[in-house]
Amino acid sequence: MSTVDNIPCPVCDAEIPSDSKKCPVCGVDLGLFDLGDTDLDSIDSTESLDDVLNILDEEMDEEEFIEKIKDLGGDKSFDLSQEEVVVDDGEIAEEMIVFECPLCGEDVAEDDSVCPSCGAVFEEEEEVDLEAEAEEALSQARSMLAQVREANLGVTLVKDMLKKASKAKKEGDHEVCINLVEDISRNIDDIMDLHEMMKVGKEKVKEMKDEGMDYKPYLEELKKAKANVDKGLYEEATSILDTGIENMIAALEKPVEEKDEEEPVKEELDELLDDLKTALGECRQTNLDLTYLKDLVKKAVSARKNGEYQEGVDISRRALDVSEDILEVSESIEHSKERLKTMREQNMDFKPYIGQIKKAKKTAEDGDMELSIERISSIIEEMDDKIQEFERKDEEKAKIHSKIKKELQELDKGLMGLKGSSLSIDHLLGLRADITKTVEDEDYEATLDNIEELNELNSKAVRVTILIDESRSRLDELKEEGGEFEVFKEKMERARDIAENGEYDNAIDILNENIEEMEDALLDLEKKEEQKVSVKEIEKMVSELRDLLVTARDNGVKIDGGKEIIEKAVRSTAAKDFQHTLSLLKDGRKKLVEKIVDKIDEKMISLELIAEEKEIPEIMEQLDKVKSSLEGDDYKGALKSIADAEEFVEEEEVSADEDVGETKAMYQNAEDMVRYARGLGFEVSDAEDMLSKAKVEMMNANEKEAVILIDELKDEIIEQVPSRLKAFVKTAQTDLRRAKISGVDISEPISLLKQASFAREDDELEECFEYMKKYQIVMEEKWD
Repeated sequence: MSTVDNIPCPVCDAEIPSDSKKCPVCGVDLGLFDLGDTDLDSIDSTESLDDVLNILDEEMDEEEFIEKIKDLGGDKSFDLSQEEVVVDDGEIAEEMIVFECPLCGEDVAEDDSVCPSCGAVFEEEEEVDLEAEAEEALSQARSMLAQVREANLGVTLVKDMLKKASKAKKEGDHEVCINLVEDISRNIDDIMDLHEMMKVGKEKVKEMKDEGMDYKPYLEELKKAKANVDKGLYEEATSILDTGIENMIAALEKPVEEKDEEEPVKEELDELLDDLKTALGECRQTNLDLTYLKDLVKKAVSARKNGEYQEGVDISRRALDVSEDILEVSESIEHSKERLKTMREQNMDFKPYIGQIKKAKKTAEDGDMELSIERISSIIEEMDDKIQEFERKDEEKAKIHSKIKKELQELDKGLMGLKGSSLSIDHLLGLRADITKTVEDEDYEATLDNIEELNELNSKAVRVTILIDESRSRLDELKEEGGEFEVFKEKMERARDIAENGEYDNAIDILNENIEEMEDALLDLEKKEEQKVSVKEIEKMVSELRDLLVTARDNGVKIDGGKEIIEKAVRSTAAKDFQHTLSLLKDGRKKLVEKIVDKIDEKMISLELIAEEKEIPEIMEQLDKVKSSLEGDDYKGALKSIADAEEFVEEEEVSADEDVGETKAMYQNAEDMVRYARGLGFEVSDAEDMLSKAKVEMMNANEKEAVILIDELKDEIIEQVPSRLKAFVKTAQTDLRRAKISGVDISEPISLLKQASFAREDDELEECFEYMKKYQIVMEEKWD
């Protein structure tokens, strides 16, 4: 295994592997130096360094500083900054381009391969691959992210910066990416330094906890510091940690005796701080400035946190006294506000006292609580005197005014109820304005009379709106029933116009008369509608009776007098004797039903005997249907079921010979069905299996088992119709578009698709399958 020797970095003198391309300490590109041929130890840089330090101590401008730095390197007589250089043959060379040696800082000619001052060998600078460098920087940043994750500090901040760097890399901003990674590195250094401080802080918190000391305030400080680190506020976090660790060390180093002496004071301070917290909450309910009180609370909390318990007790007691004064001032101000409210309600001049109360409040906020309380008490006393004097002088006037105010409120409430109604109240609002003027003139007697009159008019206006709404309801009914309504509408509009001019009594009379006339018109329409209903009911019963007669006749039941009943009903209807007609029809139907039921009972007895004798279960099934139909008064259905049962009896004798042929036909149809289902995309594996089993049963002469299997396979295919139809239609749409483009007539297949969809909606699944099959056949024929 080969080993790599270490060499000093040509810039920072750090020991680095000889095959390094970049110094891991200072980051210099080592490709600029030929380190293999240069003895770095032979370069005496001590003198140059001392000279630079001396220059830094001198006071000079920027140009002079740069010139002095240049003079430190190499031979002063060989000045590459000159525009011309003397060469060996004495000729004047062209202007030379110079650059700075990366090792010693001396100027070097463009075509020099070795520095004439320090002997460093220059290699041609390779083109920097920013993309690769950015990728490498991102890789390093991702590795560094593990540090903050382990420390659980600033993870979100670093991840956000890493996302920005990755975005810059993707967008081709490689330099931005590299700079962001450098910022990440600096942030991680700061975070890890703070992490170490956090570890020290946590150790001190644990020591305090083990010693039974109050460690919670310091734990909160650690949390604040962590929050600042996560926000990138490293200076704030450092300050918090420095102060917190210093205070914890001081608290831990206190002698045990001193701690024991402080414990009662600390407990007292904690109790006072709890009381102060409650008091501060009560003071916040006031509208006073609490800046002074809050400052005292902060000082008390800070003293508790710094272990200055006695000072915290003194400050807390002072703060509690201040809070009591604040609450007393607030209570006095509230009392004064109550007086102001009373004066305002009684229309007294209260404005001067507002200014006085504000001045007293300002006195309290300036810290002179006693003076503030004294001033507010004086103000309250003066307002009380004013109120009592006012009440003594104008007690009767106040009562009248209060009554007017209350009645006006009720009046306005009534007027507001009319706003937005179908009636304009401009006339009433004009009268309300006149009342306001009499109030301003303090003509209370006229005011009360006007209020009474306006209340009466308001009640009449409300009555008008109610009648108008009722009229509109009747008009809507007339419209719905198809009656004449225009005359009534015009009459209603005329009444409304009269009411808006203040003639409410006249309008009420017109509206009442109009409503009565509309109700009479509605009654006439209702009678006509009842006649229509009766005629429809008669027509329905006649139709039903005729249907029953036909059904009875078709099933061998003879009914006498049925036609005569219908003819009488027709004549009675023509005479508009609807009730008599309905009575005739009901009696006729009752007689007809009795005869049908007797006939059905007779045939049921005969069929039950045949079913038991020949063991034909189908007959019993039909007889059960007969009973069910009779329970539901479905006599037509009962007669049909009787007829079906009789057909079973007739067909039973010939069915035995026909079973074999029918089963073969059923098998052939099932075979075709499976074939078409497969072509339509159905899943037919189970159906094919049942078809094979049916064939075996037929070979063994088991016709019934074969029929059962065939029915099952049909059900298996039909059950798939709903789920397959949607996919089938989607495929068909594509095929139809192609067919249309090719000029094929697609009207017939489209019609079949529609029929399939209609059959599916009606739950006729077998019919739907047949339409799908026909569609497939038609499309194959058209494409062929």
